[in-house]
Amino acid sequence: KKYCLRAMRIAPCWLFGWLLAHSVIASAQAQGGACTFRGNAPSILIVSGRVEKPHQQSENLRAALLRHGVSPPGIEMELLDEADPATVPAQIGRLPLEGRSVIITLSGHIAKSLTAAKLRSPTVFATIADPMAFNIVDGMARRSANVTGITYDVSLEWKLLEHLKIGFPGVKRVGILADRHFYERPVVREILESSRAKLGVAVVPVVAESRDELEGAFSNTAALQGIDAWIVPETPVVFRNEARVLELLRARRVPTVFGHPTMLDKGAIMTFGVKFEGMWDEVARMVRQLCRGTPAREIPVVRAIHVFLGVSVTNARAAGLTPDPRILKLATTIH
Repeated sequence: KKYCLRAMRIAPCWLFGWLLAHSVIASAQAQGGACTFRGNAPSILIVSGRVEKPHQQSENLRAALLRHGVSPPGIEMELLDEADPATVPAQIGRLPLEGRSVIITLSGHIAKSLTAAKLRSPTVFATIADPMAFNIVDGMARRSANVTGITYDVSLEWKLLEHLKIGFPGVKRVGILADRHFYERPVVREILESSRAKLGVAVVPVVAESRDELEGAFSNTAALQGIDAWIVPETPVVFRNEARVLELLRARRVPTVFGHPTMLDKGAIMTFGVKFEGMWDEVARMVRQLCRGTPAREIPVVRAIHVFLGVSVTNARAAGLTPDPRILKLATTIH
């Protein structure tokens, strides 16, 4: 009886210890153990365009690496001027790139130039451009260059126009603010040629890649005459000048559809596009694979497929507009 009572008192301690050890082992197995880059120089370099909060990228990356069991080494950042994409390769050539464990960029133009430089240091990109059409990679599964990454390129252009027409059936003339690369897409050329016949909407291309081009486009009142709605896909001019783009379009008090979900909270009336949620976690997973010795060319490029549709009744009312109830039934988010 004495030994039984002692065993009953000890058993919970053993059980707790076993459960704790099992949890630690399972966690270590899931993470594959901690992964630490070695080297004296800062191991990770982020190469960014001049966006509004560039150093937020470093903070997001560091947090994601910690979540995925990678001990963050020193993280440095280099900012490039992408106003003229033709100058990016020369700027890339002046950067201290070799010897890095990983180079990371969120820019299609920068990723393209990094690939062309044929670096020994691996590159991880996240871009809205089609990486094959943009000459960033020559394959999605395996590729010749030391590069991998994430693409948010999904052909949603017709759906942008269709959702705009559902939400505001009266629109007749729609401006699309985007860069030159956007208008090279076959689906966009098709929209320019046949949107009037298919949807009863005329589409006006408004091309801008720099702040100067953006201001010049909106000062040309004759070219913008009669535009009663705007589609703004996520292209570099918006990514770098989002506050100014919102300011210019809010002043017009017409329906707007942006391509990034956060724009709904900043003043857009509608947002539709690919979800960017988990981007930094996906980058961190790829960095972890690199840390474990997998070559970048063997890590498959990931294509995002989940989409969202957001509608802000509040922003619409502020502009004197009322969205059609049908679009509210389709929305994944109502603001």
